[in-house]
Amino acid sequence: MDQLDKPVALSYNNGKVSPSNVLLIGYIILGISVLLLLGDWIVGTIGIVIGALITFTREGIDILPEQKVVVFYTKLFGFFKIKKKKNYGNFQYITVIPVKETVTAYSRISSVSNTDYKFGLCLLNVNYRNKTDLTRFGQRSQSVEIAKQLAHRMGLEYFEYDPTMIRAKMMERK
Repeated sequence: MDQLDKPVALSYNNGKVSPSNVLLIGYIILGISVLLLLGDWIVGTIGIVIGALITFTREGIDILPEQKVVVFYTKLFGFFKIKKKKNYGNFQYITVIPVKETVTAYSRISSVSNTDYKFGLCLLNVNYRNKTDLTRFGQRSQSVEIAKQLAHRMGLEYFEYDPTMIRAKMMERK
Protein backbone atom coordinates (compact mmCIF):
# COMPACT_ATOMS: atom_id res chain seq x y z
CA MET A 1 0.00 0.00 0.00
CA ASP A 2 1.40 3.39 -1.02
CA GLN A 3 2.02 6.06 1.56
CA LEU A 4 0.36 9.36 0.77
CA ASP A 5 2.31 12.55 1.26
CA LYS A 6 1.47 14.24 4.52
CA PRO A 7 -0.10 17.66 3.83
CA VAL A 8 1.83 20.69 5.01
CA ALA A 9 0.66 22.13 8.31
CA LEU A 10 -0.95 25.55 8.23
CA SER A 11 -0.72 26.16 11.97
CA TYR A 12 2.55 26.48 13.89
CA ASN A 13 3.15 26.85 17.60
CA ASN A 14 6.22 29.07 17.93
CA GLY A 15 6.75 28.28 21.59
CA LYS A 16 6.84 30.34 24.73
CA VAL A 17 7.12 34.11 24.53
CA SER A 18 9.61 34.46 27.38
CA PRO A 19 13.26 33.40 27.06
CA SER A 20 14.59 30.60 29.25
CA ASN A 21 16.05 32.82 31.97
CA VAL A 22 12.72 34.68 32.37
CA LEU A 23 10.86 31.33 32.42
CA LEU A 24 13.00 30.25 35.36
CA ILE A 25 12.00 33.43 37.22
CA GLY A 26 8.34 32.74 36.36
CA TYR A 27 8.53 29.22 37.80
CA ILE A 28 10.19 30.57 40.96
CA ILE A 29 7.43 33.18 41.33
CA LEU A 30 4.81 30.42 40.92
CA GLY A 31 6.44 28.24 43.57
CA ILE A 32 6.82 31.05 46.09
CA SER A 33 3.27 32.27 45.39
CA VAL A 34 1.79 28.87 46.18
CA LEU A 35 3.51 29.02 49.57
CA LEU A 36 2.39 32.64 50.08
CA LEU A 37 -1.17 31.62 49.24
CA LEU A 38 -1.32 29.77 52.56
CA GLY A 39 -0.47 32.92 54.55
CA ASP A 40 -1.61 35.93 52.53
CA TRP A 41 -4.06 34.94 49.82
CA ILE A 42 -4.04 38.35 48.07
CA VAL A 43 -0.26 38.43 47.54
CA GLY A 44 -0.28 34.71 46.68
CA THR A 45 -2.99 35.16 44.06
CA ILE A 46 -1.22 38.12 42.47
CA GLY A 47 2.02 36.12 42.36
CA ILE A 48 0.29 33.13 40.78
CA VAL A 49 -1.24 35.35 38.10
CA ILE A 50 2.13 36.98 37.30
CA GLY A 51 3.99 33.65 37.35
CA ALA A 52 1.37 31.95 35.16
CA LEU A 53 1.45 34.84 32.70
CA ILE A 54 5.23 34.55 32.38
CA THR A 55 5.44 30.76 32.17
CA PHE A 56 2.37 29.76 30.16
CA THR A 57 2.09 32.52 27.52
CA ARG A 58 2.74 31.11 24.03
CA GLU A 59 2.72 32.41 20.48
CA GLY A 60 2.07 30.95 17.06
CA ILE A 61 0.64 31.44 13.58
CA ASP A 62 -2.28 30.17 11.52
CA ILE A 63 -2.09 30.45 7.74
CA LEU A 64 -5.36 30.90 5.86
CA PRO A 65 -4.49 30.48 2.15
CA GLU A 66 -8.08 30.97 0.97
CA GLN A 67 -8.11 34.49 2.43
CA LYS A 68 -4.36 35.14 1.84
CA VAL A 69 -3.99 35.95 5.53
CA VAL A 70 -1.52 34.94 8.23
CA VAL A 71 -2.94 35.13 11.75
CA PHE A 72 -0.33 35.78 14.41
CA TYR A 73 -1.59 34.94 17.88
CA THR A 74 -0.49 35.09 21.48
CA LYS A 75 -2.15 32.76 23.99
CA LEU A 76 -2.16 34.45 27.40
CA PHE A 77 -1.99 31.90 30.21
CA GLY A 78 -2.08 29.27 27.43
CA PHE A 79 -5.82 29.84 26.82
CA PHE A 80 -6.86 33.36 25.81
CA LYS A 81 -5.96 34.10 22.19
CA ILE A 82 -5.06 37.60 21.08
CA LYS A 83 -4.96 37.64 17.27
CA LYS A 84 -3.38 39.92 14.70
CA LYS A 85 -4.07 39.34 11.00
CA LYS A 86 -1.66 40.21 8.22
CA ASN A 87 -2.47 39.98 4.53
CA TYR A 88 0.30 38.23 2.60
CA GLY A 89 -1.11 39.14 -0.83
CA ASN A 90 1.61 41.77 -1.38
CA PHE A 91 4.40 39.28 -0.65
CA GLN A 92 5.90 37.30 -3.52
CA TYR A 93 8.61 35.15 -1.96
CA ILE A 94 9.01 32.69 0.88
CA THR A 95 12.52 31.79 1.96
CA VAL A 96 14.57 30.27 4.77
CA ILE A 97 16.90 32.67 6.60
CA PRO A 98 19.46 31.54 9.20
CA VAL A 99 18.77 33.08 12.60
CA LYS A 100 21.05 33.33 15.63
CA GLU A 101 19.13 33.46 18.93
CA THR A 102 21.11 34.45 22.00
CA VAL A 103 19.77 34.67 25.55
CA THR A 104 22.06 36.19 28.18
CA ALA A 105 21.58 35.99 31.95
CA TYR A 106 23.51 38.44 34.12
CA SER A 107 24.60 38.30 37.73
CA ARG A 108 26.72 40.67 39.75
CA ILE A 109 29.92 38.85 38.90
CA SER A 110 29.45 37.25 35.50
CA SER A 111 27.09 36.53 32.65
CA VAL A 112 26.07 33.38 30.82
CA SER A 113 24.97 33.30 27.19
CA ASN A 114 23.05 30.55 25.45
CA THR A 115 23.11 30.70 21.64
CA ASP A 116 20.87 28.66 19.33
CA TYR A 117 21.11 28.60 15.55
CA LYS A 118 17.77 28.17 13.84
CA PHE A 119 16.27 28.62 10.39
CA GLY A 120 13.32 30.96 10.03
CA LEU A 121 10.59 30.85 7.41
CA CYS A 122 10.12 34.39 6.13
CA LEU A 123 7.96 36.21 3.63
CA LEU A 124 9.56 38.86 1.41
CA ASN A 125 7.99 41.27 -1.06
CA VAL A 126 9.14 41.86 -4.66
CA ASN A 127 11.88 44.27 -3.51
CA TYR A 128 13.20 41.70 -0.98
CA ARG A 129 12.10 44.00 1.84
CA ASN A 130 9.34 44.00 4.44
CA LYS A 131 10.44 40.70 5.88
CA THR A 132 7.78 38.91 7.92
CA ASP A 133 8.91 36.01 10.11
CA LEU A 134 6.52 33.08 10.28
CA THR A 135 8.19 30.36 12.34
CA ARG A 136 11.58 28.79 13.10
CA PHE A 137 12.97 25.29 12.87
CA GLY A 138 16.13 23.68 14.17
CA GLN A 139 17.17 21.97 10.93
CA ARG A 140 17.74 23.60 7.56
CA SER A 141 16.50 20.61 5.54
CA GLN A 142 13.21 20.53 7.46
CA SER A 143 12.65 24.28 7.06
CA VAL A 144 13.45 24.22 3.31
CA GLU A 145 11.05 21.33 2.74
CA ILE A 146 8.23 23.08 4.63
CA ALA A 147 8.96 26.40 2.88
CA LYS A 148 8.66 24.75 -0.54
CA GLN A 149 5.38 23.10 0.43
CA LEU A 150 4.03 26.35 1.87
CA ALA A 151 5.09 28.25 -1.26
CA HIS A 152 2.95 25.93 -3.37
CA ARG A 153 0.04 26.08 -0.93
CA MET A 154 0.15 29.86 -0.42
CA GLY A 155 0.74 30.73 -4.08
CA LEU A 156 4.19 32.21 -3.44
CA GLU A 157 7.60 31.60 -4.99
CA TYR A 158 10.33 29.84 -3.00
CA PHE A 159 13.91 30.98 -3.48
CA GLU A 160 17.22 30.17 -1.83
CA TYR A 161 18.22 33.04 0.42
CA ASP A 162 21.55 34.55 -0.61
CA PRO A 163 22.46 37.86 1.05
CA THR A 164 24.99 38.79 -1.65
CA MET A 165 22.38 38.37 -4.41
CA ILE A 166 19.85 40.49 -2.49
CA ARG A 167 22.49 43.17 -1.82
CA ALA A 168 23.39 43.26 -5.52
CA LYS A 169 19.71 43.61 -6.55
CA MET A 170 19.25 46.49 -4.13
CA MET A 171 22.39 48.24 -5.39
CA GLU A 172 21.06 48.01 -8.98
CA ARG A 173 17.96 49.98 -8.01
CA LYS A 174 19.86 52.91 -6.53
